[in-house]
Amino acid sequence: MKKKFGITRQSSLTITENDTPFTTFRKVANYIYKNGDWSENDITDSIKNYLELSHLENEVLTVKRTTLGESKIGSSAKGKDIFELQVKDEQGKTRTKYMALDMDNKSWSTQGDQWKHRNNDGVSWYTGNLNYTVGYAKLLKDMYQNWQFDTMAKAEFDEPRGIFISQMQKFVKHTYSGKKWEFLFKPDLIGTLNHDEFLKATKPGDDNFRKLANEFLKNHPEFVAEYGLDRKFSERSYGIHRRDTYVLNFVNKYLQNTYNIVRQQRYEHELGKEVHAKSWETKKNINKATQQIMDKTVLHQYFNKIELDNDVDLALFKKFEDEAMRLMAKMPENKEQPVLRLRKLGNHKAAGMYVPMLNTIIVDFRKPSEIYADRQENKKEEASFSSFIHEYGHYLDHQLGSRKNLSLDYRKPQNFVEAPTLSLQPDFANILQKYTDNLKAMGVNSKELEYFSTPSEAFARAFEVYTYEQCGLRGNLNHNQDDYKTVQFTAFNPKLRKQLTEYFDHIPAINHLRKALNVDTSISQKRHISDERQNQEILKDRTQLANFSIDLLRKWTQDARQVENLISTTGKQLSVSNPTRVIAYDKWGDNLPELISLHALHTKGIAIKKYREVDHIQAYSRQNGHWYPDKVYSVPDLKEAMINNNHDLDSLHELQKAKEFAKADDKKLEEVVSKQLEQEHPENSEDQIQNKIAKYILVSAHSLKKEQPPFKFTDEERKVVNGLEEHSRSNLYAQSFKLAQKYEPKLQQEIKFGINHVASKSLEVGKQLSLSFNKPKEL
Repeated sequence: MKKKFGITRQSSLTITENDTPFTTFRKVANYIYKNGDWSENDITDSIKNYLELSHLENEVLTVKRTTLGESKIGSSAKGKDIFELQVKDEQGKTRTKYMALDMDNKSWSTQGDQWKHRNNDGVSWYTGNLNYTVGYAKLLKDMYQNWQFDTMAKAEFDEPRGIFISQMQKFVKHTYSGKKWEFLFKPDLIGTLNHDEFLKATKPGDDNFRKLANEFLKNHPEFVAEYGLDRKFSERSYGIHRRDTYVLNFVNKYLQNTYNIVRQQRYEHELGKEVHAKSWETKKNINKATQQIMDKTVLHQYFNKIELDNDVDLALFKKFEDEAMRLMAKMPENKEQPVLRLRKLGNHKAAGMYVPMLNTIIVDFRKPSEIYADRQENKKEEASFSSFIHEYGHYLDHQLGSRKNLSLDYRKPQNFVEAPTLSLQPDFANILQKYTDNLKAMGVNSKELEYFSTPSEAFARAFEVYTYEQCGLRGNLNHNQDDYKTVQFTAFNPKLRKQLTEYFDHIPAINHLRKALNVDTSISQKRHISDERQNQEILKDRTQLANFSIDLLRKWTQDARQVENLISTTGKQLSVSNPTRVIAYDKWGDNLPELISLHALHTKGIAIKKYREVDHIQAYSRQNGHWYPDKVYSVPDLKEAMINNNHDLDSLHELQKAKEFAKADDKKLEEVVSKQLEQEHPENSEDQIQNKIAKYILVSAHSLKKEQPPFKFTDEERKVVNGLEEHSRSNLYAQSFKLAQKYEPKLQQEIKFGINHVASKSLEVGKQLSLSFNKPKEL
C-alpha cells in the first residue's frame, strides 16, 4: 500500500453490501488520505492528477500555491488554500485557473465543481476538500496504471486512455452522489457481451439496428426481464453500453482488490499487536525430556526450528511427528522453511495460527474444550493437531507469493510493501468474491463474515477443501468429514469447488498434490512390494498365470483406497488385458510404464535378445485372436536401451503410434462418455460406482492431458466399496474395465469422425480386449 498510494499507517475501512461503486470509491479515497503524511509535492501532484484523470482538464502544465487567490476569486477563497494552475485545453490554448482547497475538509458539497464570476471576467476555479482531492488522485493514478496493463481493453477499444478518463468524473465529483445517478453505477446487461458475443446474440433488423435473437432470449431469461422481447440496439448504442459497463466492472474489481489488501493488512496488523517479541523467543526452563525431543526430532528436515511447551504430551508429539513426516515428504519445497511451535495459544481461542512476520506455524495441542470457551468437555475428546494443514495453507499463501516479511513493531508505522500473496493475486480474486457472496447468502453474521472472507483465511480454507476432497488427504493433520460440513466450508459450493480445484491445479508448486496426497497420514505407509513370483518359469503356464493374476487382484483391492490407487495408475492402460494390467501394477506400482509385448516386437523384426537388461513381466499378449502367456516390456526402458539403434527405435515408435487412441479435450470426452453410459441404467450404488470408474478410464485413455487427476470415491462411495465382500471388490475393478472396453470402439470413432457418427466397428472389438479374471477359477 505504501508503493501504491504512499500510505504509512492503518485505520478502519468498512465496505458493506449497501455501498455503491461511488461510495466505495469515496471511502477508499478518504482511507488513503487519513493514513498518509502528505508533502507539498504530494498535494500539487494530486491536484494535477485529480483534474487530468477525471477529465475535468485536458492537461495541467503547472500547479503552485499562491497568496493572490482571494484577489482573483473573491470570497470563495476564504478559509482555503489557493493554487494557481496553468492548463492546456484540447485546442492547445493555455489558460490560468485556480484550485480552492479546503484544508479542513468541510467542502464535500462542492467537490470538483468549477466556478466563474458572473461578470465573465475570465477567472475560473475549482473547489474541493484536501482529503478527497489527494485520495481520489492517488486512486485514479494507480487505477490508470493498472488499466494500461489491461490487454482486453487495448484489444477492444481504439483509445483506451480516453475511454478510461471519460468515465472517471462520475466517481470523483459530489454531483453524482445522489440517488438519481445510481443508474450510472449499475452494469448494463448488453454491455457485458463483447462484440462477437453481441453479434451472435442478435440478428440484423431494419435501419441498421440489431434485435436480440429469440434463441438467445430463450437461454437468457435475465435479458428478457431487462429488455423485453423486442429491444433493438444500434452498433453505436451497444458500443456506449459496452464501454460504460467494461470500465465500471474494471473499477469494481480494482476497488474490491484494494479493499482485500486493506483487510489482509489489517488482519496481519492485529496479529502483529498480539505477537510480543518475548512471547516468541524460545522459552527458558524447558525440561530435559522436552529439550531432547526438540533437539533430536526428525522434523528439523522440514522446519527451521522446533519448539515445544513443557506440557505438550510427548507421546502425542510422537504421533504428530510420524504423521507430519509422512505429509511433509509430499508437500512443496520452499527455501524459507517455517518455524514450528507447539504451544498453548492462550487468549487467541484458536487451534492454530500462522504469523507471517515471523514465518511461524503454531499448533495448539490442547483439547477443543480447553481452547474454545463455548465447547463443553467430552470424555472421549483428545488433544489434536487437526489445524496443521490449515496453517500450512497460510504458509504456502505467503511463501509461494514471494512475500517479504513486514516490520514486527506494531507501534511504529508499518513499512508495507506490495503483498503478492497468492490470496491477493487476480487468479484468486474471483473465488474470494464468490465465497464471500455465498457466506452472505447463508446468513453469516458480520463479524464472522469479516474473518472468514479475509483473503488469507479464505485461501487456507480453500486449500483444506482441495487437499481433503480432491487430493484425498486423511488423518489427524486436517479435519474430519463432519468438520467440513460447517458453514465456512460449505460456502465453497460444488460449482465453486470445481473452480478452486482448477485454480490449485494450475499452481506448479501445488498441482502435484492431487496424486501425492492421496494418503491417510495416520496409517503407516507400506512400501510397494512386488510378489516374489514375478517372472518365475511357472508363469509360462496359462493356469498358473491366471491364478497369479487373481491373487494379485485380491492383493491390490483390499480396501477402497487401494482400489482408487489401482484405477488411478492403470486407467490409461486400456489396450492391454485385465490380468496384464494388474500384474504390471504389482511390478511397477505408481511408476507403471507404457507396455509392449514380445509378440508385437517380433512382428516388427525387433530381436529382444539385444535388450536382455530391459525390465519386463510375464503376462499376456493377443495373438491371432487369442490371449497367450507372453513377456511384456517397459516401453521407456526399451527406448533407453535402443538409443543407439535407430532402426529398432523407429519400429518401436511405429508400434506405439498404431496403439494410440484418438484424443480429445476432457470436457468433450466427459460429455460423450456420460451420454454413452446412460444406456447402462445402473440399478444400485455399486452399478453407479462401476459407471463412474468406467467413465474415468475412458477419459484417461483418450485425454489430451499426459496426466489425469487421481481417481477418487466420495465418502459415501468409499463406505460402499469398503463394505463389499473381497471378491465383489475385485470384481468391481474388473467389470469396470470390461464396461469401459465395451464403449471404447464407439468412443474412438466418435472422436475421429464426430459425436453423431455411427461407429462402423462392432462393439465386439471391445469385448475382445477383455480377458476375464475368473478363469480357471472364480472369485
